[in-house]
Amino acid sequence: MYKKLKILFLIELLKRTGGAEQNLYMLSKGLRKRGHIVLISCMKGGELATLMRNDGFFLKDLSLKKINSFNGLKSLFTLVKIIKTKKIDVLVTYHLKSDYLGAVIKFLTGVVVISSRRDMGYNLKSRHIKTYRIINNIFSHIIAVSSAVKNQVVKTQKIKPNIITVIPNGVNFKNFNTSQQKNGDIFQCDISQEYTKICCLANIRPIKGQKYLVEAVNILKKDNIKFHLYFIGIVYDHKGSYYEEILQYIKDNNLENFITFTRNISHEYVPFVLKKMDISVIPSLSEGMSNSVLESMTAGLPVVATGVGGNPECVINGKTGYIVPPKDSVALASAIHKIIMNNTMRKSMSVNSKERIKNHFSEKLLIKNFEKVLFENIIKRKR
Repeated sequence: MYKKLKILFLIELLKRTGGAEQNLYMLSKGLRKRGHIVLISCMKGGELATLMRNDGFFLKDLSLKKINSFNGLKSLFTLVKIIKTKKIDVLVTYHLKSDYLGAVIKFLTGVVVISSRRDMGYNLKSRHIKTYRIINNIFSHIIAVSSAVKNQVVKTQKIKPNIITVIPNGVNFKNFNTSQQKNGDIFQCDISQEYTKICCLANIRPIKGQKYLVEAVNILKKDNIKFHLYFIGIVYDHKGSYYEEILQYIKDNNLENFITFTRNISHEYVPFVLKKMDISVIPSLSEGMSNSVLESMTAGLPVVATGVGGNPECVINGKTGYIVPPKDSVALASAIHKIIMNNTMRKSMSVNSKERIKNHFSEKLLIKNFEKVLFENIIKRKR
């Protein structure tokens, strides 16, 4: 019988909408239910940090901006103190800065450190990759969210594949079985039953590729099909230029009656909103493993997604939706058109999507596989 573990998660930011943050939250709750003691530390708190405190988790906000600073050194020793006084068995790190600290902590304390890789490294500079090539040898193990992420890490960071385990994201089915509208009209816009309802669940920023979907709408409108596109997400582009570019394109091409930006919808209401949709489109330029794809499939939506990162590992082309090339508005429009025009196929894709999530991307499977990696590395350390 395995013992109860003391696990410390370290992440840069604990906001509510990020995929990594949602993964950490799901793991924390699931591991605690299985009897483990879970502690959290972040470099900057947010809405999710408050929520986790209210859920009874120990949470240390380091209020750290730069790790190569006096505060960075102070935070390092704070974490070392937590690990020693709380007798932590495993430290799990998310993202670049947390990985840097985790490698140093492993060197100083000998604690098991698991690095969680969440994306394809699209924002890593050459100096970051060079640093990873050094510190990867310090980590006890690495978890990749998809085979695509694993292959990218192996290729660019020159690491042996056998120290990386692929553990996909999971979905909590209960959220979709019990989701109900609360507090009035949280969607804040009319949803006509006469139109095919298309959604794009992603924050508005260049890497998510929304502009190509807007261009696809401009193509589809010429076919005289009744449809409407809903963008569900907040504007993540701080300067607002990308969002403004999209708005200008909509205005120039008279697409105002075809597109609605819903903006701020709390994550707890996402299942309710998705259940009102007919098709989900994820036009990203890069993904590790998209929670939006998984959540859309759980809601029974056919998904049109770009063939980047882990998307093809989720969406089975022609069975649960379509995989199209990135930055290809014509391909997006064509795939959406096929689903709109074939109601029988749409219903079949809906059933297949739900079944695929149930068999391969459940929360239960995520917790089980993650726990297995933790125990394997604890045992390896004691040998």
